[in-house]
Amino acid sequence: MTEPEPQPTAPLDAEPSAAHRTLAQLRTADRRMALSEGECRQLEPRAAEWLARGATPQDITRALTDALPPTVTNPGGLARNRLENKMPPKRQAALAKARARVTRAVMICPF
Repeated sequence: MTEPEPQPTAPLDAEPSAAHRTLAQLRTADRRMALSEGECRQLEPRAAEWLARGATPQDITRALTDALPPTVTNPGGLARNRLENKMPPKRQAALAKARARVTRAVMICPF
């Protein structure tokens, strides 16, 4: 029987990502969503995807804490479900490039 590959981990003194900080601070927004360190690490890639799609940390917090049931027995599972099901759409790079930008205006007087 082979041993499982060790998972790469960030150094303990490394600054946590914005996604990790957002998940760790959920407990301050609503005590029912207090996530453990392990849950924060597991959910970090999903939260990072939200940020990559243009969401703010406040958007993530709102999506994970709005309309919670009176009792939350599995905050990690609830967070995972909401992060997956409420994922914002991907940014459309073509739309961002297609936007016209006004650099100067010309005033024409008919007189």
